[in-house]
Amino acid sequence: MNRYIKTADRKIVDNESCFKCAWCGTTLFERHHIEPYALNGLNSADNLILLCPNCHTDVHNGTISEKEINERKKQLNGFIDKSSGCLSITDTPIFILGGARFDGGIERILVHKNYDYIKIENLNNNLLISLRIFDKDGKLICWMSKNRWWLENNDILEFIFQKNLFYIKSNEIESLLHMEIDKNIIRVKCKMYVNGDLIEFKDEGIFLGKNVFRIGSFTGNKTAMAISV
Repeated sequence: MNRYIKTADRKIVDNESCFKCAWCGTTLFERHHIEPYALNGLNSADNLILLCPNCHTDVHNGTISEKEINERKKQLNGFIDKSSGCLSITDTPIFILGGARFDGGIERILVHKNYDYIKIENLNNNLLISLRIFDKDGKLICWMSKNRWWLENNDILEFIFQKNLFYIKSNEIESLLHMEIDKNIIRVKCKMYVNGDLIEFKDEGIFLGKNVFRIGSFTGNKTAMAISV
């Protein structure tokens, strides 16, 4: 078997994500085998998806899971419209979320079934933020991996992306994500659905239904799981 992809299959794959990366919407793309070519994955349209080099790498290293890329393939309809970018956060500022302060190390802040919804890392004097925000129907609408992000563009979402502010709101929920960035502190408030349940991160704590979690602070080069749902 060789890597030649028939013209008809290339046309189907290219058109189903509008000649853009199916994950982040970038116009630079490669064709990725969902079932790996090395494991006899076919050169067919059903087994191919367009990915930019960064997202292609993320799939191979597991940052984007096999389940996520399969779900994205099922959703493709010839229309990809996403805003994307990358945060630059240096000097490893204090990260404040849900009333808790995180200073140093790797922190798994919100985990569900060993799946990180919110995670931060300090690496080479840079703060790296990873998060996933799902709507109440379970659709991924905002994805961030080590400060590289994309956001679905649709009629119910609005967002602001500036040097010191990243803000997303919707018609249904006023503020999905509000991230203020300065040299010493990053203050984050957000609302997200996990397994159909709404979790709110406010200044006074983390709200899950009628339950309120107050975490405190974490300091040092360690891994700390703040909340697992």
